[in-house]
Amino acid sequence: EWWRMITPIFLHAGIFHLVGNVQVQLDMGAFFEKEWGSLNWLIIYITSAIGGSILSTISKPDIVSVGSSGAVCGLFGAKMTEVFLRCCEPNDTLQERAARAVRRAECGGVLCSVVL
Repeated sequence: EWWRMITPIFLHAGIFHLVGNVQVQLDMGAFFEKEWGSLNWLIIYITSAIGGSILSTISKPDIVSVGSSGAVCGLFGAKMTEVFLRCCEPNDTLQERAARAVRRAECGGVLCSVVL
């Protein structure tokens, strides 16, 4: 029953759960989509959502899980990965130094979002 890995993404356990996920998706998801492009964003989102559902099913097979939190965490994980990988790039020019400063600020924002 493969569809059970996809349907929990669209279900939520109450209005606060739904509003919280939608708010994060509208705020940060839109930012990431502008930065990465719609296709890359969609691939990361869907892959993370299905991966989260699979992991939830494996770790707690007797419990019903709902929500798109796995997809949202996947977006933050992808951004953190991008920032960490780009920190190793050289920063010889002024533009590269500015980009590195922006990535540091983004990393701080993503880490705060994940922690909170």
